[in-house]
Amino acid sequence: MKRKQLFAVLLAGMIAVTSAGVPVFAETEETVTEEAAAEEAGDSIEAGSEEQTPVADDSAESEDENQSDPEVTEATGEEPSEEPVDDIKEPSEVQEEEAEPEEDDAAAKVTATEVVSDASALAEKIRAAASGEITVITVSGTIEIGNTITIPSGKKISIITLDQAAVLTRSDAMKNDLFVAESGSFLAFLGAENAKLTLDGSGNGVKGSLISMKKDSQVSITGNVVLTGNKSTEAKAGAIMNEGGVLVLDGGKISKNQGTLGAVYTESDVILGSPASAYDSDPVAEITFEDNKNVDGEDGNLVLAGDDTIISVACQLIDSKVGVSFEDIEKREDSAVIAAQGIVDLEAVTAQVISLDAVEAYADYLIDTD
Repeated sequence: MKRKQLFAVLLAGMIAVTSAGVPVFAETEETVTEEAAAEEAGDSIEAGSEEQTPVADDSAESEDENQSDPEVTEATGEEPSEEPVDDIKEPSEVQEEEAEPEEDDAAAKVTATEVVSDASALAEKIRAAASGEITVITVSGTIEIGNTITIPSGKKISIITLDQAAVLTRSDAMKNDLFVAESGSFLAFLGAENAKLTLDGSGNGVKGSLISMKKDSQVSITGNVVLTGNKSTEAKAGAIMNEGGVLVLDGGKISKNQGTLGAVYTESDVILGSPASAYDSDPVAEITFEDNKNVDGEDGNLVLAGDDTIISVACQLIDSKVGVSFEDIEKREDSAVIAAQGIVDLEAVTAQVISLDAVEAYADYLIDTD
């Protein structure tokens, strides 16, 4: 997957979050270029006012300082601009093939950091991120995390891989949540096709989850991302504990995790895939849950809490395997499990999402397409 495609996928995940009725990204409409993503270590592109225009290098300034929609450009062999950007445009050849999305009056600002390869640098980039802007942090190598990394309210953080794989793992002494998304924050993990992004929670006496979502937070998992190895003795979910946020699974693999109830526990609806948009008119998603258990050693993949929490399928699924169970199945009678609209093959989607015996008693309520 090319870099421009990676960022288009990231934006699609943001659109999926917006479609759930959370307005944080309602004003985000961007197109993305490969040049904008291909920053070298040590360089950054920082967002700023709409009155500024980026320059080709550190010494040359643009004559037009009143351009309303600046572009990010990168000249071969030159340093990327340090000047602010509001929108990142598609290359001209892509513009010829597909219509450019209509832009809102207030486009989201984007800051792309240099590549980071240690936990302290990652935490510092998150701490320094401007509230309300999208900060894209590229990671590489093995990063050992010794303290929980928290995404504060108002911050929008995207952790991605581009050319090199990355593993975010626990230090030996780290027993708590690896990441916490506070209320009002956005956290995305995006793995490139040839550069896997792994969150590995392996360790002894682990008490927390890989990702803990507070109420009204937003988390998106997209592309070549693996959540694995987190076997918690106390958390309800080994991989993702969702206490009322918006969770979008638009790809990825969740495997070999254990919580008291399973891998992913959610108190609010979960979105699988991303809806059609100007960036992708026919989206598909491949999502795999595999070998996840509860504390009793039984299958525990995606666990729905309460009596009306559902799975919202936003696009066609391919080669996916989810598996649903319930915190209290007796509360689920007469309650839909899947909500889907515009899906070509509902039967295939159902087969991929529903794979546990627990739902067979409520087969009449599996699909709600109203």
